[in-house]
Amino acid sequence: MNRVKSYSKVSILACLLLTMVFLGLSGCGTGNPASPGLKSLEVSGNLGSDQPGMLLFQDGGREVAVPVAPGGKFAAFLPAGRYRVLLKSAEGKLTLVKRSLTVEDNLTISLLDVDLVPIPSVVSVSVPVVSHSSAFVEWETDLESDGRVDYGTDAIYGYSTFTDTALDRTHRIQLLGLRPSTSYHFRIVAGRHGLDEVQSFSKDYVFATEPAPAAGSEVAAAASAVAVAAP
Repeated sequence: MNRVKSYSKVSILACLLLTMVFLGLSGCGTGNPASPGLKSLEVSGNLGSDQPGMLLFQDGGREVAVPVAPGGKFAAFLPAGRYRVLLKSAEGKLTLVKRSLTVEDNLTISLLDVDLVPIPSVVSVSVPVVSHSSAFVEWETDLESDGRVDYGTDAIYGYSTFTDTALDRTHRIQLLGLRPSTSYHFRIVAGRHGLDEVQSFSKDYVFATEPAPAAGSEVAAAASAVAVAAP
């Protein structure tokens, strides 16, 4: 009888231990399913009723989209970090709302009085003039912006022009020192006031340079120039 009672106590104890383990494992699944292993902090605030759209909180390669409710209120759970905050309109236009927002604890923020900086978009690109060693790149943006051209023999680019700092909707930059009969990739980097946070990038474009002029034609051209210059 004592042995039977001992077995009963062991069975009851085992059942209790299994129940505790099961409950513990169940409790582990109550975190934020979108960010496993990351502590989420609540960020809420008011953007203003005249700013409809969606807020984008960007931290490196991570982006959290937060809908803005009627009246401008918003709330989200974000992992700790430093975020760039953008406003995306219903038409897809992006506006810089806050260059840097550090999330270390639950916080409420007001975005009513911030300086909103619209982000330009490239709307057209052309390469109207191409030679064996140079090319002109022209582009247009939807609002006044500065900009540059990244270019190279592949989509990694590797070279950049100077930045045309004149705030304008149309820009024209010449690429020099190109190789003959070579395909070049390029993209437009548009921005405002030199702020990296409001840069936008066009898609990848490709053009090819002309073949190098024949040696005979260069000699003939040089001889013609000498003849014209002779008295």
